Amino acid sequence: MFMVHLMAFYGKFLPKNEETVTVDEEEEEVDSNLQSLFDKACAILPSYLNTTSTKDKLYLYGRYKFANDGPCDKKNKPSFYSVFGEKSKYDSWEEATAKCPTKSIAMKQYVYQIEKIIGKPIGEANVEGISKSLAHKPSVMVYEDTDHLPENASVNEKTFDLIVRHIRKNDVDGVKKLIEENSIMLHYIDENMGMSVFHIAVDQGSVPLCKMILKLGADINQVDNEGQTALEIGNSVSF
Repeated sequence: MFMVHLMAFYGKFLPKNEETVTVDEEEEEVDSNLQSLFDKACAILPSYLNTTSTKDKLYLYGRYKFANDGPCDKKNKPSFYSVFGEKSKYDSWEEATAKCPTKSIAMKQYVYQIEKIIGKPIGEANVEGISKSLAHKPSVMVYEDTDHLPENASVNEKTFDLIVRHIRKNDVDGVKKLIEENSIMLHYIDENMGMSVFHIAVDQGSVPLCKMILKLGADINQVDNEGQTALEIGNSVSF
């Protein structure tokens, strides 16, 4: 439902006569039972983020990324000097690409790892009441462990960090105030998360936040450090 609202809102900012190009890609057929277990595992993870190690989070990120986006794109490989968050995410995706011949295997490994974390089969786990919008989000997973800024962080890094905290709280007014005070934040790509504030708002699944940021002038075609627009991120986390 989130993506329906967002795509409808996107339409106001797109050229009226722009043609839509459809690319037919042959996709692997995934067993419906496996897909159901994978979706359930994704919905469970947020409840265990605080007790899940960084190693496990990155392992899960790589499998999730491969299951949704396929093999890693070496064109977007971070440089040697890239910060931890960006390089670690890519490395986990690359590792999953090397060890998962198919999407189904990546999904099975993801499910198995979640079962190890929660100590029971996914089929026995209770996810009643868990909103689909709480499903695993790539940025959330890594951000949880890069939550402390270095002492020499720049003004932009500190402002971006503060905006993200307000986004996590769905504080529309707080985010708006911070962006209006520092308009560069509309197009700023944080090195640690590799995303703009608009990407993160979409990742958060908040329609009011997305509408507000777009009205302030966010670029709907801006890509993150993995070459994804905010709309593509919204699709990748099934909103």
